[in-house]
Amino acid sequence: MFCTKLKDLKITGECPFSLLTPAQVPKEPAEEDAESSDCCKATPPICQDVPEKNVQENLPQRKTSRSRVYLHTLAESICKLIFPEFERLNLALRRTLARHKIKESRKSSEREDFEKIIADQAIAAGVPVEILKESFGEELFKICYEEDEHILGVVGGTLKDFLNSFSTLLKQSSHCQEAEERGWFDDASILCLDKDHNFLNVYCFFPKRTTSLILPGIIKAAAHILYETEVEVSLMPPCFRNDCSEFVNQPYLLYSVHVKSTKPSLSPGKPQSSLVIPASLFCKTFPFHFMFDKDMTILQFGNGIRRLMSRRDFQGTPNFEEYFEILTPKINQTFSGIMTMLNMQFIVRVRRWDNSMKKSSRVMDLKGQMIYIVESSAILFLGSPCVDRLEDFTGRGLYLSDIPIHNALRDVVLIGEQARAQDGLKKRLGKLKATLEQAHQALEEEKKKTVDLLCSIFPCEVAQQLWQGQVVQAKKFNNVTMLFSDIVGFTAICSQCSPLQVITMLNELYTRFDQQCGELDVYKVETIGDAYCVAGGLHKESDTHAVQIALMALKMMDLSDEVMSPHGEPIKVAQRLSWFCVYPSIKRGASAKLPQ
Repeated sequence: MFCTKLKDLKITGECPFSLLTPAQVPKEPAEEDAESSDCCKATPPICQDVPEKNVQENLPQRKTSRSRVYLHTLAESICKLIFPEFERLNLALRRTLARHKIKESRKSSEREDFEKIIADQAIAAGVPVEILKESFGEELFKICYEEDEHILGVVGGTLKDFLNSFSTLLKQSSHCQEAEERGWFDDASILCLDKDHNFLNVYCFFPKRTTSLILPGIIKAAAHILYETEVEVSLMPPCFRNDCSEFVNQPYLLYSVHVKSTKPSLSPGKPQSSLVIPASLFCKTFPFHFMFDKDMTILQFGNGIRRLMSRRDFQGTPNFEEYFEILTPKINQTFSGIMTMLNMQFIVRVRRWDNSMKKSSRVMDLKGQMIYIVESSAILFLGSPCVDRLEDFTGRGLYLSDIPIHNALRDVVLIGEQARAQDGLKKRLGKLKATLEQAHQALEEEKKKTVDLLCSIFPCEVAQQLWQGQVVQAKKFNNVTMLFSDIVGFTAICSQCSPLQVITMLNELYTRFDQQCGELDVYKVETIGDAYCVAGGLHKESDTHAVQIALMALKMMDLSDEVMSPHGEPIKVAQRLSWFCVYPSIKRGASAKLPQ
């Protein structure tokens, strides 16, 4: 853990704790205090080189604790193997020198020039440089294997698949962002192809400076450790590389891998026999494929692509650029450019060329892989449409039956349609729920208006019983104070004013009276014309009902002075107070049952 933290901090040199041997176990506190000074002197600084004495015994054995394999862990392991950092290269070099029993002698100015260091050490020790380079790559692979044994073991089933998976895993993962920012993955690619029986050709395009140092040893160690296979790796000289016309315009290194012995198979397979598949059956089984030769001339179309370009004239020699455009990866649309990225996932856009307009239009994007056919020196593209809904097919003249049954795209499209139907149903239910909530809120508001209206007409107790549909029983009150008032000269005022003016005047006056009824807690019985009737002790029993009515009478006189008649004169009210026992008919009128 401590060593890992030092790596994150980018501190050069080896951690002293990683150099502890099994015998150097932590001591008891008493012994630790007694020998603290000696320990401080014996511990080398982090930034200093470690002495070569007992290097093989002191080399750290790193183990990983990860038990699950994810895409980012795969890319991280491949990144450490193909683009190792300085500390990992330094450790591999020390192990290589210890393996050949070579005493390390380096200057500080030579720290990063591993090629020169290996050459100098090989000359000094009398060991061939190629053997030392091969051991250097083997030790680097072993270091990575010690950390990521279970991860490297699932990359490929054969050495060829293992090497061909490097570019795909690095490109499909965004974990190694630092290496991408430095431009390591822009063009670098490794391609492994079958040459002859027991021979493989490994192409390394756009190689980095350390590639020639580590790649042969990595190939040999991977074959031995992962697949129990012994191989011999040799770098082909430029004169042999010129025979590969597929990559004539691309910088690359070519390694010939001779497979000497392989792991015995539990069930030896029978010799492969040549099978002839009719072109019509192949085009029907793989409807979205095409094949082209070194001149980028289209040799064959699948039925699905032909249906997409049904209006097109196929006469003459069709060219790749007229029909297709490579979206990813970003490469030159040449045969050699495609071969350099043969292990990558390709997204190709199918285009339709309009001879009248001299312009191409987009038809559909296909996602798939390029396969190199050695026998015919051609490339086969197998792909599937980049669609997720059925409308994308029907709008281009395709049908669901155009997708082969073995293609998972059929399930993706159908599941997508089902998911969209469920999403549409959820949206409709959400809209209905919102509509019901709005209707419920509007109903509650109308209920509140109805209750307020009843409470303004009847006492709250009576209004509540009416709202609940109950029958209101008549009550008898022993002591009630009544106030009767009317406007002086109301008939004369009405004769000289319009009806609207009379209503406005009464509304201003009675609004003030109603507000005062609420403040004094008295009950307004009714208003008839200019008559205003108020009762105290009627809506609820009170010992001060007479005082409340008297205060109401005084307040009404003050409020009437604030309201003017249409002629501009203050309104005067005449009042009459009565104390008596209310007979049952006063409230019997409110006993009628109202509709709820």
